[in-house]
Amino acid sequence: MEWLVCASALLKLGLSVIIWQDKRCEMKNTVMQANIMNESEFLQFSDDLFGYIEDQIDAGGWDLDCELGGNVLTIENEQGEQIIVNRHTPNQELWIAAKSGGYHFAERNGQWLAMRDGQAFFAVLNTVLSQACGETIFIQPMA
Repeated sequence: MEWLVCASALLKLGLSVIIWQDKRCEMKNTVMQANIMNESEFLQFSDDLFGYIEDQIDAGGWDLDCELGGNVLTIENEQGEQIIVNRHTPNQELWIAAKSGGYHFAERNGQWLAMRDGQAFFAVLNTVLSQACGETIFIQPMA
């Protein structure tokens, strides 16, 4: 987790290539490339992402309702359980909050990965939506 704090601080300084060593993960001299977006690019990307998720849920016919308001996409099942997908603009992160927990995602090497365990954004989203809906939901990652 320490490398994430360092990486976040370095990214804020404008550095886009981070090299770290972590003996616990047996990674040495690994390079992680972060694609830095400006604020308007991040806002446009996240708006497109929220719209894509909503469109895919509607097309899938699952018993989920979506409501978009500002930085937050709220997805609710018939029992009132909510999954919250939002953006955190200052850190350029995507967040998912669900009954099973909260997840923060950062873009690395073209993928949005959970900062806690490296899971892909859509893998986590599909899991929490499936749990809330009671059926298997698969939303293909946005191209």
